[in-house]
Amino acid sequence: MLSSPVPQVTAVARALQDARSAYLSEEERRFIECVEMRRRELLASKAEIEVHDFGAGAPGEVRTPEEMRKGVRSKAPLAKVCAVASKSPAWGAILFRFIRHLRPSSCVELGTCVGLSAAYQAGALRFNGQGNLLSLEGSPGVAAVAMETFNLLGLQNARVSVGPFHETYIHALESMRPVDFLFNDGHHDHDAVVNYFLQSLPYLADTAVMVVDDIAWSVGMKQAWREMIGHPQVVVSVDMRTVGVLVLSGPDVLADRRQFQVGVA
Repeated sequence: MLSSPVPQVTAVARALQDARSAYLSEEERRFIECVEMRRRELLASKAEIEVHDFGAGAPGEVRTPEEMRKGVRSKAPLAKVCAVASKSPAWGAILFRFIRHLRPSSCVELGTCVGLSAAYQAGALRFNGQGNLLSLEGSPGVAAVAMETFNLLGLQNARVSVGPFHETYIHALESMRPVDFLFNDGHHDHDAVVNYFLQSLPYLADTAVMVVDDIAWSVGMKQAWREMIGHPQVVVSVDMRTVGVLVLSGPDVLADRRQFQVGVA
């Protein structure tokens, strides 16, 4: 990957190298500690919030397309929402490094949750001195917590679009085009993931990076990953067991299509 003629591929490789070495500057460490302080605060919360879930539910759960379209409403402890749905500090740090090395200008995230992964990305953009993040969240109650997270961390380059993805996604892509970096941590359903992948293609930059979470979450997600890495615009794919990375290029970018498997502790 380090010898690739595509700069985004070498940037992904360097980010993964940094993840193994755990190198961060003192300023970066201080920022990440602030994000993790926010995580600890949320995990200690006694509050209960309303959750409007438009996703596929838990692994093994079967929801009809109509149920996913309307969403399932419930009440849940904020601490549980944070614990179950947020990316771990290790994965947050990897997202941070991806952004630092790729230096994107326009980033879109599907699945804001309480805003921790978005904070890692927006913080990296701020260290880069450029770029904005638009994150999509279906549940208004959860989105309100994320916006509070951004405010507490002073992340003015991050905002949340609230509503089901099938209503907000295309508008988000249109408003942020050309999208350099897209993180899909939202609707973990085969059809949804593949459709969002295909819908994004006209709005991406000439060379863009897409990170897809939970690629081994279910049989459907494994199949979706196989279909995405076989698309002709995907020049490089990186399988990190639970998270996948795709580098996509237009027809004018010449590069050999390659697949990598990377173990991440």
